[in-house]
Amino acid sequence: MGMGIVVDEDEIPVSDITKKLCSHFAIDYLKLISSGSMLVVCSQENYSPIKAKLDEKGIGVAMIGKIQGEGAFFDSEGKSREIDQPDSDELYKVV
Repeated sequence: MGMGIVVDEDEIPVSDITKKLCSHFAIDYLKLISSGSMLVVCSQENYSPIKAKLDEKGIGVAMIGKIQGEGAFFDSEGKSREIDQPDSDELYKVV
């Protein structure tokens, strides 16, 4: 049984400065390494307690999607699209 993840791009926390720099250099922020970020998969029931504990520590949390049988990525216009695995971090296009 295959599983997929449905991700809502609008729910991914990205700072304004990151968006501005990526726009200026024509790079995709979804393909940055994002050091310091962690993707956690948990049940709907466990989300609130996990979020509360991380909030206590000053660690930002966002629910960006859900697990289901088929995967999809929804962009900010609500259109489904695939995200290919990057060959390298997008920053290498700038340096």
